[in-house]
Amino acid sequence: MTADDGPDLCEEVALEEIFEPNASFLEADLERCQRAIEDIDVAVFEYYPNIDHFEANPAWYRMSGLSRGDGLPKFLERVPARDQKKIEDILTHTAKSEKFSIVVEYDHPRRGETWFSVTGKRKTLYGRGDETAHFCGTISNVTRWVRVKNQYVETEATSQTAFDALPIGLVFVDKKTGAIERVNEYACELFGNSAESLLGARISDYIAGGIAQPERARGEVIAIRRPDERVLWAVKASIPIERRKRQKNLECYFDITPQKKIEETLRAITDKLTLATQAGGVGIWDYNIETGTEEWDDQMYALYAAQRNDFPGGEVAWQNRVHPDDREFQGQEINQAIAGEKDYDSEFRIVLPDGETRIIRALARLRTDANGEHPHLIGTNWDITEQKRTEMELKRTNISLENASIRANQLLMEADAANVAKSSFLATISHEIRTPMNGVIGLAELLLDTKLDAEQRKYAELLKSSGETLLSLINDVLDFSKMDAKKIDIERKPFSLRETVNNLVSLMRVNAEKKGIELTARIDDDVADEFFGDDYRLRQILFNLIGNAIKFTDVGSVTVTVSQQSKTSAHETVHFSVSDTGIGIPPEKQRYLFVPFTQLDNTSTRKYGGSGLGLAISRQLVELMDGKIGVSSDGTHGTTLWFTAKLPKVTEKKRHAEKVSGEEIKKNTSADEQPRMERLRILLAEDNKTNQIIAERLVQKMGHDCETVETGAQAVKAVRTGNFDLVLMDCRMPEMDGYEATEEIRKMNGKARNGQRIPIIALTAHALAGDREKCERAGMDDYLCKPVVASDMKAAIDRWTPKSGQAFSREVFLERIMGDVELAKKVAESFLFDIPTQIENLKNSATQNDYRNVALYAHRIRGAAANMECGKLRDAATAAEESATARDGSALASQTDAIREAFAEAAKIIKGSL
Repeated sequence: MTADDGPDLCEEVALEEIFEPNASFLEADLERCQRAIEDIDVAVFEYYPNIDHFEANPAWYRMSGLSRGDGLPKFLERVPARDQKKIEDILTHTAKSEKFSIVVEYDHPRRGETWFSVTGKRKTLYGRGDETAHFCGTISNVTRWVRVKNQYVETEATSQTAFDALPIGLVFVDKKTGAIERVNEYACELFGNSAESLLGARISDYIAGGIAQPERARGEVIAIRRPDERVLWAVKASIPIERRKRQKNLECYFDITPQKKIEETLRAITDKLTLATQAGGVGIWDYNIETGTEEWDDQMYALYAAQRNDFPGGEVAWQNRVHPDDREFQGQEINQAIAGEKDYDSEFRIVLPDGETRIIRALARLRTDANGEHPHLIGTNWDITEQKRTEMELKRTNISLENASIRANQLLMEADAANVAKSSFLATISHEIRTPMNGVIGLAELLLDTKLDAEQRKYAELLKSSGETLLSLINDVLDFSKMDAKKIDIERKPFSLRETVNNLVSLMRVNAEKKGIELTARIDDDVADEFFGDDYRLRQILFNLIGNAIKFTDVGSVTVTVSQQSKTSAHETVHFSVSDTGIGIPPEKQRYLFVPFTQLDNTSTRKYGGSGLGLAISRQLVELMDGKIGVSSDGTHGTTLWFTAKLPKVTEKKRHAEKVSGEEIKKNTSADEQPRMERLRILLAEDNKTNQIIAERLVQKMGHDCETVETGAQAVKAVRTGNFDLVLMDCRMPEMDGYEATEEIRKMNGKARNGQRIPIIALTAHALAGDREKCERAGMDDYLCKPVVASDMKAAIDRWTPKSGQAFSREVFLERIMGDVELAKKVAESFLFDIPTQIENLKNSATQNDYRNVALYAHRIRGAAANMECGKLRDAATAAEESATARDGSALASQTDAIREAFAEAAKIIKGSL
């Protein structure tokens, strides 16, 4: 027989051995037990795991809702898996005689969710081994208990969540000890500490001034002292609670710190307002529209010289004090304000008890209540009597000022007229002196180019030197005039400080040695060498200071010292001093040293000459360089003139770029790339015979042909033939001056031999601010100031005769600036930066048909292109300028594009070579 055929034979034999000897006894005993179990209303069960036998009383079936015969398996089917696991653990692991008690969930066939408490014990039948063990026990319905418990747990969890989430500090405090037993999260934030730190601490440690008395505990405002020294304000309320026969307090703290701050702010504002109204004499009143009564503050009573006891209502005091002539009108003003027709903003008179009349200014507005109604009119009064008196005085004063202003304008017009006369005088005298000086210096230079004996050469050199001295004086006067008109700007270009100072000292050492004076220079090692600045103006200052020192020193030496005063990463302030061993300057006269047209010894027999302008010009130039100038002398022996200049430094990056660029230019420029000389036909318009001779000779020495005319009308007629390449035009000539002649040439669209617009270069003895602009407005292309230097004339002629059709002629450009790589780089950078702006301005002006500005911008582009040897760009700009002059808008669009394309081509080549 196999295991599948039925119970094991050994198991049957064992049971027989147990039951058979005592069968009758057991049967009777079982019968009695059965009846007892069936009669009681307790669910009782027995289970024999080894034979899977289950017995239960009727109460068990009633309680479980199962039918008799449905044993433990049916019961387990209605128990969730988690509880089945509990039962299996009891059946498998419960030790001998071990009791068990579990609560399981049960799906009752009729009542649904039910909870049973299963209680019992494991037993062994008649002392035999574990294999005969069985379980007996009871079940009871604990559904109500479980539901109550779950509800309690849920309620407790909800309470805890609410306790922690409420935005009120909740603290359970033992009433007897004052110890904190429980806190919520908001209380931790409020008291500035963690729950662990608060539990067990005394609440009095956190309340400024200690715990309040019980009778004052509910709704009391207290201050909380936090560990971080902050003090917060809270409203505290205590609720007595008895727990486990101990008295507790549930203390509730509501944070009102923001409200407290607002209260303090409002109190401060109110105090300030009260102080301001008292200090400013401003009274405040409140008119109740419904009752017609008015409340005044103390300042109102003070303004009206009234007593509160005499006038409890402000409306009565007002009626008694307002001037009779103003009362009706003011009543109308107030009624209009109440009706919302206008704001109450008025002035009226009041009469004080002593008869004095005062003027009151009143402002008021309607106050809106919660219902949107306007039950009150709130206003202010203040006394403006003195203000009105002041206004009357001001009116009288203004009348006087207007009369004075008329006189001042008359004086200003007279001053402007005088200034115009001064400028006209300077322009005239400059022209009248420079014209013969041009002849003197020019003829002296031509004379020195001839074969002369020693005595003749000496006289010629003296003649040239005298002319240059006189020209220097003229330049000083003109420089001062430019400075007076704020027309001088300081340039920013790279230069070598040591080279500038040493070259100037070497040049002036000749004059010093003629007087037997030693001239030396010392430059400290910590002074940088390369700066951005105006080396020409720096030389001018040093020239004046050194020249003065040499002039006033007969014996001894002159020393130039250059040192560093201070420095930053971008600038260096350099200190220059010129010390001599001359006659000295008395202290009382030192303050006049830098005053224009002032000489310290102005008697007719004074030993030393001078215009008195050199140092005045130097002072203004130093100030343009953000520096200072001064003098030091004991008045008897020796003088030191000094000045400072704030100079931007040349960075290493900039220096390296220039060095590399220079090396590339030298490398890319071969010896056979020198520009070829082209013989030009030049028209000279000049009425002065001496200047004609000099200019003709200079032009011829440059290898060009020159034809001369003496008037502007003759120049216009000569250009009409179209046989010239360039015009040198004097500005002042009889019949028609150079400006008029140039305008006529531009009107007739005069051409050069190559078909391009003919260049016109001004020759003028004028050197005042605005002269160059005047020449440009007339249509001239360049400007040479007399006396004309040969190198300047050559540069101007070369500048305006570049080869047409070339985008950029590098070799001619370098030749023009005598191979100065540093200058080439600087000029190219300025050109590439400025021209796109000029092209954009030209385009915008052309779009608006602003022909005047189109001509101006095209002229500027043309001049810059000529300077840079950009033939294509120059030709395109010339065409645009001619179209603008002729007001030919149809051609400008294509010409603007041609200018842009020519610049782009030139820029690409320039960037690649410079």
